[in-house]
Amino acid sequence: MCKSFYRGDVLFKNINIITAIFFCAFFVTNSVNAQLEFLVDGYEEKYIQDDEGPGVEISSGEEESHNDQYIYESPTVKALSYMFWSLGLYKTSDNNAVDEFLRINECELYKRFSSDELEWGELRDAAKIFIEENKSEFPTRFTFILPLKLADYNIRRQAFELQDDYKIRASRRFELYAKDFDVKPCVREFGVEQSYPRILNMEFSRPFNLTHVPMTEDVANNYIKKTNDLYHKIYEERLRSKDIMYRFRDAFLVMKVKIFAHGKNMGIDRRGRQIIQAMGMLESYSIFADKELAQLFYKQSYVANKKKGKLDMRLKEQYDILRERSKAGGILNQ
Repeated sequence: MCKSFYRGDVLFKNINIITAIFFCAFFVTNSVNAQLEFLVDGYEEKYIQDDEGPGVEISSGEEESHNDQYIYESPTVKALSYMFWSLGLYKTSDNNAVDEFLRINECELYKRFSSDELEWGELRDAAKIFIEENKSEFPTRFTFILPLKLADYNIRRQAFELQDDYKIRASRRFELYAKDFDVKPCVREFGVEQSYPRILNMEFSRPFNLTHVPMTEDVANNYIKKTNDLYHKIYEERLRSKDIMYRFRDAFLVMKVKIFAHGKNMGIDRRGRQIIQAMGMLESYSIFADKELAQLFYKQSYVANKKKGKLDMRLKEQYDILRERSKAGGILNQ
């Protein structure tokens, strides 16, 4: 258990104690070195075109265990605040950036000590040391969840077609939000528009397609029955229609992403949230029937870790693209 940061009203002026508190506030589980050259080691190529080929997992409807090689963090505002330092978006010479890091992760400390410039100066200095010593270990792998809607099941293809508005056709760019993007700032005088970005304009190293969700016929029948039962329960017969029925066919796309570089700030959205360009690689994706991610429909892994060997040349090309476009401080030129 983490020790209290305070003993009564006395602030410990010990860098090690302060460092420990940051690790308690956000336990950094991603210990993979962020250098691209290091990441090339230990990967095995498993690119699959669309939804066919070996390596694809289609759920049988039974409970299954899917263990990832890496820890993928939930993209909360706090978690992303660590990532931005790992990517070099901010520098510790920028006191405002360090102060915002503390406001995001140690709000109560900020409220208590920011009015005392001497105490706050020591806290800020301790935070700078913590960031510099640990930023290479801050998380850069995240899980993003996007809603989907299924249309009709194709028995011949053994797959559900996605509804037109949810089909993804050779897309490389996605707008991904912090999970708690609407969380209020620590204090009113520093609003959300002055905080760290909460929206990522993510560019993947290769296009992503998703128009169908492979599924066995048994699993599809169970899903159709479950969603139809709910549909019939809510709508009486005279109000039913196929368009309304489709509203009940929810699914959820889980994207597991390794983020390599930041780009330029793209301003703010209409609610004041900052948007930042980012570049990453989609390492795997899964499709589930429910928000709780309990019923897996389909899983596709593009890369897999192995103890020995180098990256397959095709995947290495993707890293070369990322490396080249990550130069000049992470500026994305396209």
